[in-house]
Amino acid sequence: MNKAANTVRTSTYERIKRDIIFGVLAPGTKLKLDRLKSEYETSVPTLREALNRLSADGFVQSPEQRGFLVTPVSAEDLVEIANLRILLECHALQQSIEAGDTDWEADLVAAYHRLNLIEKRMQNGENSQKELWKRYDWEFHLASIKA
Repeated sequence: MNKAANTVRTSTYERIKRDIIFGVLAPGTKLKLDRLKSEYETSVPTLREALNRLSADGFVQSPEQRGFLVTPVSAEDLVEIANLRILLECHALQQSIEAGDTDWEADLVAAYHRLNLIEKRMQNGENSQKELWKRYDWEFHLASIKA
């Protein structure tokens, strides 16, 4: 296998995984190879390999080997994930508060400011900013725990 083919396979896997994580491909969605081939601009064998890897990682399922679907998520799963995230982020934030210096605080304030501005724009009807909001939200959470 050459390096370029490996890069395409890895890139396809990462792109589909990202789309699952960010909800572009919703839980329970059937993954039709023809549509994916067009969407991700890749071959069916590359898609099958990526989907098999995603299946091994728990992101997709292949019930009775009859195609693929995004692994469904229950309300209980979401509550468990949210509770775990709260525990981890609160602990990390507490450590950052104890260890943080003025540079950390300035980075946190700047990240909050960016996030707050984009949220105000979205509240005023600018819904085209969703990707930017995701980025700023991620940056704020990262800034809060990086000290």
